[in-house]
Amino acid sequence: MRPSGRVTLIRLTMAMAVTAMLPTACGGADAEIVEVTGTSSCVDVKDGIDTGVGDGFRDAEYDCTMNLSDQRLDSEGETITSCDITEDGETTLAECRGTTVLTNDGGTWEGTFSGTSTWSTTNPSHVHDLDFVFVGTGEYEGLQFVATMEGTDYPWNVTGQIEPID
Repeated sequence: MRPSGRVTLIRLTMAMAVTAMLPTACGGADAEIVEVTGTSSCVDVKDGIDTGVGDGFRDAEYDCTMNLSDQRLDSEGETITSCDITEDGETTLAECRGTTVLTNDGGTWEGTFSGTSTWSTTNPSHVHDLDFVFVGTGEYEGLQFVATMEGTDYPWNVTGQIEPID
């Protein structure tokens, strides 16, 4: 027995509805925004290459661990950092940028960052303030993690949100 045109239309409509929901289930454009907090710690793996200008360097490598309030971001990763360093009287400013790749069982977060580290002769502790944007792959496809990391000694404080990519 052949289905009527109405039954075929209903099946087609249901199939389209299920297909439209798939990106949401995997995190796509309709995923909700999730606030995230936690910490990040890194260890030196390789010193950067001296730029020959001040104390600037390129391509220093760090192994990092993220311990965050959303399991999708709990991960191990590698960070590559470059900084241009200038002195102004007693204050030193490092303008830094780089990349980070975080990996866990669900996928990978590939990110870029920029920010500063400052210190002075009267306050020798480095104060770090970095802004990151990570793009998800694997189970995290269609999502990004936008975060700020701040601190002096590790672990640094992390605040941000997981959100759909526009």
